[in-house]
Parts: sequence; C-alpha cells; structure tokens
Amino acid sequence: MLNYWQITFLAAMPLAALSLCLKAKEQKAWEKPFPENREDLLAIQERLRKILPEAKKAVVAIESFGGAGSGVIVSEDGMVLTAAHVIGKSGKRVKVRLPDGKRVNAITLGGSEISDAGMAEITDEGDWPVAPMAARGSSKIGDWCFALGHPGGFD
Repeated sequence: MLNYWQITFLAAMPLAALSLCLKAKEQKAWEKPFPENREDLLAIQERLRKILPEAKKAVVAIESFGGAGSGVIVSEDGMVLTAAHVIGKSGKRVKVRLPDGKRVNAITLGGSEISDAGMAEITDEGDWPVAPMAARGSSKIGDWCFALGHPGGFD
C-alpha cells in the first residue's frame, strides 16, 4: 500500500512534467512578435550584446574610386554582401578594408538595382571572418534584425 509521501510524489509528477513542457514552449523575447514588457527588451538587448561583437568582425568597407560603402563577408571564400549602388557594374576591381585596417583585393560580381543588393568577391587568399546568412525561408517579416556598417572607419 502507498503511503502519504508516495501518493503526493505520484500526484505531483504529472504537474511537474506539464510545467516543464509549458516552460519549454515559452517563446524567447526575440521570437515574440513584439516585446511584451521591460524584461523582453532587456533580454533582446542582452542577446544583441552577445551577437554583435562576432558579427562586427565580418563588417567591411568596400572602396572604389574615391567612394566607399559597407559590406559584410558572408562566406569563408570571401563573398561580400553589399548594396548594388556600392559596387556598380560587375567585373570592377575594388578594395575591401577589413576591421583591422588591412586592405585586400576584390572584384564586383553584380547586383540588383531593384533590391539594391550586390555581391563582391575577395580575390586575395586568406581566412575571412564570416557572418553567416540565414537559411532561405527561415526569416519572416517582423523578425528582429540589426545593421552594422561604417564605410569611413570602424570606431
């Protein structure tokens, strides 16, 4: 026969399991459609503080004929995502300035004036810091995002 503590334990187990399931389904602050309170905003801020230093390592300046624009290295082989108005025509030789000030050679690959998105490829050999792109279809309207860039410097 079960004693009082055994019955209490057996009765509490389903409640504890349900509580864990509900906790597991709680949305993170940055997964919600909008922040619901101050704690959500602080959680989003903390997440950004963790992510931004790594992302900043892949932010570059693209320099061409006296002008400059921002870009971000999105692949280990040196593909740089930028704006179409920054790179202009495809096949143009440009310089990419890394956050440490080092300049490397690149060539523009082209872009879309409609979406103002363009690509360049670093042609020098090297190990490039990368800010990986999200998988196609994984982002949706309303997702949190941030933008980094400063073509004139990194301070």
